[in-house]
Amino acid sequence: MRAISRRDFDAVDLARDGWSDELLLDTRKVVAGLAEVLDAIGDPELAWAFLTQEWSFEDDVAVPLEMLKAGRTAAVIGAAPGFGATFS
Repeated sequence: MRAISRRDFDAVDLARDGWSDELLLDTRKVVAGLAEVLDAIGDPELAWAFLTQEWSFEDDVAVPLEMLKAGRTAAVIGAAPGFGATFS
């Protein structure tokens, strides 16, 4: 498997590669924290599962992608390594 880099999350690459517009903000900028989540989990499909489903966090139950969009990057990035380890 090739390493995932920040360049993988360039908005042009995302559009070309068919990534969902959900990963982009209204400004067409990539949601902050995505590269770190993918680095922590290591598998794009598992990262997508983590980002798009409700999970329990310290203070609530939420969808990580929505948390990233709201600027709650620390909580999501902190939870991502545990998710990746669960399925590896």
